[in-house]
Amino acid sequence: LSDASFLSTQMSDSVFTDTTLFISNFSAWSVDNLEISGCTFAFGQTGLVVTVTNDAHILLGGGLTLPPQSEFRCRNLVVTNTGAFTVQGGVTNGAPVGYGALVEVAEDMVVGPGSWIYPLSDRYDGGSPLFRAKNLLVADTGGFNANYRGFLWAQGPGKGTGSWGGGGHGGQGGTWDSGNRGGPAYGEADAPVHAGS
Repeated sequence: LSDASFLSTQMSDSVFTDTTLFISNFSAWSVDNLEISGCTFAFGQTGLVVTVTNDAHILLGGGLTLPPQSEFRCRNLVVTNTGAFTVQGGVTNGAPVGYGALVEVAEDMVVGPGSWIYPLSDRYDGGSPLFRAKNLLVADTGGFNANYRGFLWAQGPGKGTGSWGGGGHGGQGGTWDSGNRGGPAYGEADAPVHAGS
């Protein structure tokens, strides 16, 4: 797309459905407030900086996906009523920071019922999104879901041996048989910060 004039502070009514936006010369987007409902889209360009001065709401089937090495900052972030917020981590080898993307919430990050935040690690490097918030509130039917979003199968520091050795992470990976041993433990079991193998 040639410009970002179609973006607004209220993205709704299926204006986009599972759409990836590539916008020429677009590296930053700043708004006072942001509401995404009934509309799902992703930004395609790496390293986008999104700044919401006040509150960001992703709700009612709304979905936003940020590309690798992006930054998202706001005062309050609310993902609720089947909302989804996906943050893709990028490569961190040689990067000046130790994370693949950043979400920074000055006050409250709220994940409501039936809603999810999906942190995706870089599949080869393991660079993962970093989330910072003063307060985090998560409903019992919502949350963060990073299942199957770490290293590619049989990759990473905890990869098992053979075709069926389980990946390690906070503990030793599962062993199938003598030729398929589980991968070594790495990271912390009770405070994981690294991508799974």
